Amino acid sequence: MSWLIIFYIPLLVTTVSITGNPGCYCDSQSGDCDLVTHQCNFTAHDLQFYTCNVELSVQTGDIQHYCVTGSSGSNCQSTPEVLRKCCVGGRECNKCILPDEITYDQCNALVLPSGCAPLSCDQLTPTLPTRSTELDTWWMPMIFFLAALVLVSTVFAVPVCVCIRRRRRRRRKAYKDNGMSSGSKYSTSIMQERTFAQDIEFVKPIVPIACGAFGAVFKASRYGRVLAVKKYINPDDKTCERERRIYTSGMIAHSNIVSYVCSDIRYQKHNSGRELWLVMKFYELGCVAEYLKEHTISPNQMLKILQSIADALQFLHQPFKSHYGRNHCGIAHRDLKTRNILVADNSGACVVGDFGLSVIGDDFVEGADPVIQVGTKRHMAPEILNKTLSYEFESFCQADIYAYGLVMWEVLRRVEIDGVASDYSEPYSEFLPANPTIEDVKRVVVDQRRRPELGERWKGNEVHWRIHLANLMAESWSPSPDARPSAARLAICLRKNIVSQD
Repeated sequence: MSWLIIFYIPLLVTTVSITGNPGCYCDSQSGDCDLVTHQCNFTAHDLQFYTCNVELSVQTGDIQHYCVTGSSGSNCQSTPEVLRKCCVGGRECNKCILPDEITYDQCNALVLPSGCAPLSCDQLTPTLPTRSTELDTWWMPMIFFLAALVLVSTVFAVPVCVCIRRRRRRRRKAYKDNGMSSGSKYSTSIMQERTFAQDIEFVKPIVPIACGAFGAVFKASRYGRVLAVKKYINPDDKTCERERRIYTSGMIAHSNIVSYVCSDIRYQKHNSGRELWLVMKFYELGCVAEYLKEHTISPNQMLKILQSIADALQFLHQPFKSHYGRNHCGIAHRDLKTRNILVADNSGACVVGDFGLSVIGDDFVEGADPVIQVGTKRHMAPEILNKTLSYEFESFCQADIYAYGLVMWEVLRRVEIDGVASDYSEPYSEFLPANPTIEDVKRVVVDQRRRPELGERWKGNEVHWRIHLANLMAESWSPSPDARPSAARLAICLRKNIVSQD
């Protein structure tokens, strides 16, 4: 019997009880596991060789606990599909242990049986995502597609780049042929604009649609777009440079200002001279003077014409900040007349143009060149005629208001009232010859203090809008510059005036 006792002593060390079931924790859903007691159902003769096993499925992430009899070594080896660990160190010793090969992600997904300490997965290294097999199905075709796209783009890009380079070379040659050296005062500003002039075609017969003292205006087109091209014969003239500077400064972007397109210097081989071209939008209805000669207008059209001009003057006279961030003190037109105002549409909307004689508020700063007192003689204000004009920007704006009063007179004469309208006439035509001198105008305007007459139909009437406009016109051409309304007040008064047919 002694040899039996010696045989069972190691068994007492490695098992929890030789009379009961092995002390492993089990939940394996097998016949050897009692799911009520969570112990193994081994018989006594099976107790001599058993191990407590924990098993983790790599694919599903499920964990199960077993009691395994037989060779413990073969039952405790991990495989790529299953991670295992065995123990024989006590009752339910496998309940709270984990395989050594477990990963961080697997650890975080596990829930151990009740009674186990919370898992500490922070010591494990997170697993990096593996490349999906789905990636292989589209990645290689995408590489081939991108490579083909780059190849096709290169094939097309090379000829395009060559064409652009050749075109730029031709343009530089054209500038050189036109005498525009890098030292020219026009070269920097003009070359910043696209050379529109190369693509412009003049409408035949090539005759001016308007002429002035410094150049002429022609009708032209560019890729089907109708344009007006103003040609200055002498591009070095200060009047020419002033108008180009105003148009290109970005200061006059307004719905009641002529729409500017671009400018260019052109070399004329037939006379070995240069011309400055100012390209602008073409207005089919022409200037207000010509429109009034051919049409009578309704009271509403009249109000629209006067309102448009007043809004333009208000915009020009007031200080503002341009699109380029530069502060400006405003612009005085100095040559306001119906021939420099274009009709935009039949409603009476108008745009003001021709800024060759205009001055900017900056022209009056200390050290600037003096502003010459010029303009159309018939429309010169009294203070210009008698040379009492103050050398201040505001004084030139007040002279604009006097000219606006004369424009009002031309427009009001052509308003059809009760089916009757006066004939078109230039201001002071009843007192002055067709081409008056400054002395002629001074004698009538300053010495005799005459002003144009509207006619009998504007006298003694009780119609509110007629009285209001007649008074506003008389106030605008007042002999005293300070008594004239500002452009802002003119715009407000006209906007409040409601014209109705009577």
